[in-house]
Amino acid sequence: MSLESPKSKHMTENKKKTLIELLQNDEQLRNGKFTNNFTFAESRKRWIHISDTLNSIPGARKDWLYWKRTWQDLKKNVKKKSSDLKKYTMGTGGGPPPKDLNTNDENVLQLIDLNSLEGSSLIEESVVWDEHDYINLNNPATSSSVSIMDTFKQSKNLNTETTKKRKAPSKFDEALQNSNRISDILENKNKKKDDYYERKLHLMERDVIAKERIAAALEKLSNP
Repeated sequence: MSLESPKSKHMTENKKKTLIELLQNDEQLRNGKFTNNFTFAESRKRWIHISDTLNSIPGARKDWLYWKRTWQDLKKNVKKKSSDLKKYTMGTGGGPPPKDLNTNDENVLQLIDLNSLEGSSLIEESVVWDEHDYINLNNPATSSSVSIMDTFKQSKNLNTETTKKRKAPSKFDEALQNSNRISDILENKNKKKDDYYERKLHLMERDVIAKERIAAALEKLSNP
């Protein structure tokens, strides 16, 4: 069975659906964490089974290593797609609206660790304060300020309330900008982590291919 270059054809939605379903039923392979009971050899065996299954479906035909990389790329692309949608919904992303997630994308999201995907759930909560929280946070009361407040308590009328209402949106915008900056930092951190594991996977793939070639060469020498 001849295999194609990994970039020779895009993966069909049917193949993508099958790949997702196969990984939904294999938590060990999905997480990729080796243990005494789940070794690299066992991982390779299962990926070869997935490769055989996917290659039996019309469309691109690839080696198991490339199907494994396809899964890594699929997760990374869905993460970015979800992040772009989130930014656009929040009004922090420019350009035309991104495409909505399809069924396969949503199924991939369910398999991704939500902590690495969202990363900033606390950031979202941090901006859900009322206007008094912003004012008190940025203007902590001291004993002297409390005394002054008490002295002029009777004179603080609608003008004071109007001033607070004018300040609140400014504080909210400032907090939102800070949260967006932190979100960008976390996203950049996750991207660096993804790049690191992708490079590591690539080196492992090269090592496996080299060992398989050596084994094939030794087999030829032993069977002239």
